[in-house]
Amino acid sequence: MGIILNLFLLSIGSIFGSVYLNKRYEEMLPMTVMVIIFTLFIFYMLSIPLIGYYLLILAGVILVTLSGLRFYKDKDIRKQALDNFFTPGLLIFTVVSFLIWFVTKENFVMYFDELRLWALYPKSIFVSNELMMGSDLYFSTDYLPGMPLFQYFFAKNVGHFAESHLYLSYALVVLSLLMPITKKIKWKNFWAIIPAIILLFTFPMLFANSGFDGQYYYKALYIDPVLGILFGYSLFLSTQDLKRDKFKHILFSLSLSMVILMKIVGIVLVGCVILSYLFNQIFIYKSYKLKFKKKNIKNYVKLFIPIFLAMFTFLSWHFVTKLNFEAVQGHETISASRITDSLQLFLNPNTEQKEFISSYISYIDDNAIIRSDSSYSSLTTVPNICLFFLLIMGLLYFSVVKNKRKIIISASVFGIFSIIIFLLFYLYIYVFTFHSTILCYGRYIGAVISGISVLTLLLIFESSYKLKNNSVYYFLLSLLILLYVTSLPKISTVIFGEKEEMETNNYAAKIVSTLDDNNNDVNLFTVYNYCDAQTYTCVLYQHHLFLSLIDKGIYSRGIYLASEGVVPPEFYIPIIHDDITFHLRDHDYVLIVEDIENIEEESEGLFGESPKAGEFFKKIIDEDGVVSMKKIADF
Repeated sequence: MGIILNLFLLSIGSIFGSVYLNKRYEEMLPMTVMVIIFTLFIFYMLSIPLIGYYLLILAGVILVTLSGLRFYKDKDIRKQALDNFFTPGLLIFTVVSFLIWFVTKENFVMYFDELRLWALYPKSIFVSNELMMGSDLYFSTDYLPGMPLFQYFFAKNVGHFAESHLYLSYALVVLSLLMPITKKIKWKNFWAIIPAIILLFTFPMLFANSGFDGQYYYKALYIDPVLGILFGYSLFLSTQDLKRDKFKHILFSLSLSMVILMKIVGIVLVGCVILSYLFNQIFIYKSYKLKFKKKNIKNYVKLFIPIFLAMFTFLSWHFVTKLNFEAVQGHETISASRITDSLQLFLNPNTEQKEFISSYISYIDDNAIIRSDSSYSSLTTVPNICLFFLLIMGLLYFSVVKNKRKIIISASVFGIFSIIIFLLFYLYIYVFTFHSTILCYGRYIGAVISGISVLTLLLIFESSYKLKNNSVYYFLLSLLILLYVTSLPKISTVIFGEKEEMETNNYAAKIVSTLDDNNNDVNLFTVYNYCDAQTYTCVLYQHHLFLSLIDKGIYSRGIYLASEGVVPPEFYIPIIHDDITFHLRDHDYVLIVEDIENIEEESEGLFGESPKAGEFFKKIIDEDGVVSMKKIADF
């Protein structure tokens, strides 16, 4: 029932649009999703997301009522409304949604970043119904809440939190953004419905199903794929004549904010989209004149509304985090010295930086973005994908009517420009932040490449009725479907952590029964002897335990490695054992997850000679301030 209710709520915008705006079902879906996220974002910043949720439900009731009344009273619009709502797009959206539900219904959280961020974030909001961020919840204030807020909306509609729903709601956001490609499909073209279903189901997997950082689409919650698709959607909208289409102007304004709300790095992509938008509106469509006159002020306000909204999104979040969490560790500020260093990097790099830049260029030339069983997947490097993109744009250029050719050139230029800017930004953050180490290349670069693919897809479908030769359209569409489907590796069914999830859920139940019912503000510390770099055993235990405890309002903090584990140092630097008393000062309870064999003398006085897995300790502080640990349970 949960998916049916959510699909109905996502269709409310389409109900209203079909009656009042003469818009088809699939045209309204992106608007509906973005309005939900943006509305919740406003109330979330005020720490009252539940009020935003109830207002959205109230607005939905009002819109359905108004639409029903007009449909009943105005017989002239009935056929139009029915034709707009009951479209092939509605059928396609429903079928693909249930396909997604089928492949995600058994999912649970299993990957490193998901456990410490992308699953923790929405569950924290769901349980607390308030602003949640900072080091206590393991995620930085630099991660904006766009996707977690939609997942929060989905969970509220269902009435309970389920990890599998995170994957389903995530995929529904992406599907909604891609649905406009079905706008031109009519019931008389019923044959086109099946290829559209295949394309919409498989397309998002292309750059997020190759195992980069465990990034399997439909099996992972990494935000990069949806960031890229939103970027491509925004870049496509920037190529439209937005002054003459108020609906698309609103869509574009919201889409810029959505890119930022997915991930802070989105501001770089938004900058590229804004340049495309300004160029197209001023120089191609000539909707705005560069000469400043008083009578043009209103027009310029309209021109800059999308930019103002994007700036509001970015700056308001920065203000909220600074106001509420100014002391959060790791929150970086931009300093004059950092700006100077940045200029030095690009204008006069030192010897070490020059060597890294050279190796980085070689890395781009040699490393594929798509990894699959296809024989040509090794050729899918960024330069080759750019060439393929330009080839598609070239075919479109010679196929569309003459007055559309300029926009094809513009899309090509700004598409390639965006890739170059993102590559430079990637270079910049890794030289400064990770000291000349290339990490997560496929996942990060895959985002901007998937955005360019979305741009290509939407341009082909948008140009389909403006082609001089329809055979070219069908050739391009067939080429895209063939490329995407044959490039896909098998959907990953690998699940890590089943044993850990079961055990940590049992641990959580026992811990809750041990604690006083009124003592829900405790801070729990978990201690490990070893952490496997491949499965992140300690992280799985700690965060599944966290996610189980949070249902009871109990927040645990801290991962402590009692000995040198094998987690890569860029993720964790194991804590020296004799520092344990320092790290216990802010914690009330300690759970020993694995037998500790090499305990040192200082900690031996706290826990005994050899603490065993399942032992549960409570911190005791005597009148002199001396800390000791009392074992209160053995699980």
